[in-house]
Amino acid sequence: MTRDDGARVFINSTLVYDKWENGTAATGTDVQPGTVTVTLPGGPVPIQAETYDQGGPASFALYSQLGAAAFTKVPATAYTRTFESLPAGWGASTALAGDAGAFSRAEVTSGAVILTDSTGTAHTYAKKAEGGYAPPLGEYGTVALDAGGVVSFTDEGGTIYTFDAAGRVAAVASPAETVKPANPIPNYRPGTGQIVSIADPLSTNGGSPATYARTVAFAYGGDRYDRAGLGLSATDSISIDACPTRANFAAPPVGMLCRIVYPGARGGVL
Repeated sequence: MTRDDGARVFINSTLVYDKWENGTAATGTDVQPGTVTVTLPGGPVPIQAETYDQGGPASFALYSQLGAAAFTKVPATAYTRTFESLPAGWGASTALAGDAGAFSRAEVTSGAVILTDSTGTAHTYAKKAEGGYAPPLGEYGTVALDAGGVVSFTDEGGTIYTFDAAGRVAAVASPAETVKPANPIPNYRPGTGQIVSIADPLSTNGGSPATYARTVAFAYGGDRYDRAGLGLSATDSISIDACPTRANFAAPPVGMLCRIVYPGARGGVL
């Protein structure tokens, strides 16, 4: 990579480049490779890049190298803010909908908070000079943003949606929820944000941390059948894969949704 000034890069949650220090004219133009080797699975992986500028000109760029070939700058088109877990042409709203499915994500920009609902419609809450956010015309919700980048949204009916720092729905609480919580509880995979399970809050054991007797679990290409929380055993598969491949069929791409395990599912071979 090239940098002016400091930079840190994490690939698949592993720190591979750590130069949190002022740069020079050379570090801004000469490619400096990382010093840590990471073995990656097939398919997309999360990349986290951090940089700061001490003053003057600023620059930051990531490069890739295949074998002994020359370094090549990684184009912007190689990155995506979302992890695709369904093939082209497929789509899904937030799993198990209900109140928890009204919105799918929140995006924070320098001048607005943009909420995307389950139909794909964007609701832009513009930042006001005096503080806070103005709702779109005809809407009456309230958006708040804390110091950690966590967005909360209260709609006109009093339902509160809380998003995590990655913009995913973390919790939904309607006025009725304060009396008897019933909205499904999503659990996401760190890094990629893939949903790995959805729990019925009424099936909790009351412990801390809570466990749930009724969950819907999601398996992706590359997962093993014994992945924690999937609820499968060796009798549920014909291989170590959570989504085994029959003869003459193509294996599911790594990271693509390939199996859903429902509560009370009986063991058997796919």
